[in-house]
Amino acid sequence: PNWFIPAIFLTAYQVALSRHGLQDFIENAPRTRCYADTPFLGQLIGDSTPLQQLCTLFAANREGILGCFGYLSLYLFSEYIAYVHIWTTTWYKHQGFLFSTTACWWALVFLLEQHLCVSVSRRSTNASFCAWTMAHNMVLLVGIRGAMNLYQDLKQQVTSKQKQSARPRVPLVFQAVNRHGFLAFLVANLLTGMTNLSINTLEVKDPLALLILFVYLAAVGFFALALDHVLEVSSPRGKIKTKQE
Repeated sequence: PNWFIPAIFLTAYQVALSRHGLQDFIENAPRTRCYADTPFLGQLIGDSTPLQQLCTLFAANREGILGCFGYLSLYLFSEYIAYVHIWTTTWYKHQGFLFSTTACWWALVFLLEQHLCVSVSRRSTNASFCAWTMAHNMVLLVGIRGAMNLYQDLKQQVTSKQKQSARPRVPLVFQAVNRHGFLAFLVANLLTGMTNLSINTLEVKDPLALLILFVYLAAVGFFALALDHVLEVSSPRGKIKTKQE
């Protein structure tokens, strides 16, 4: 893993967004007949119904399709960060972790400066959004790394009874969501859609917004735990355990 390839990839995508009208297309183009105002596409597609349907399908889902360029860059950057910083414990790598975090924030500031003015856009997953995401996640990772170091320092003080405890090191809800990530993702998206259709999220006050987020996370976690329990009970090992009990 390296940072050079995703940087070039994301730069090319941002140039297409800023200099070649792709950002305007994502934000303002119609959801149907996206080729109507484009002479070349209009002549190319003509009366071909399959091509018209394909163009409409692309226009209706353009944020998700084009956003894959930004998310791919995020993934490659994350692979590099994990390879360089997370799987090592040397003093130098700890300093490099802080340096990478600072670099992400400086990249965000640079993109937001007046001469570039690349505002953060989740719809297009542009370079500013990727830098914003990496900067915040790096801060969280630094905090987690600090907690891990503190745990290692205190590890010698743990009693042998606690060391032999069967309690998992990762919370059960995290394990459940990790095992059933795709289904949890689908439920989370359905709940998001239900929320957006039920209330005007832009006008919700902060206390109610926090309550909605709490209920949302609790629902997703409960679904993952319930699914994990059902699959565990229905598995051969679970059936044997139930019979023994």
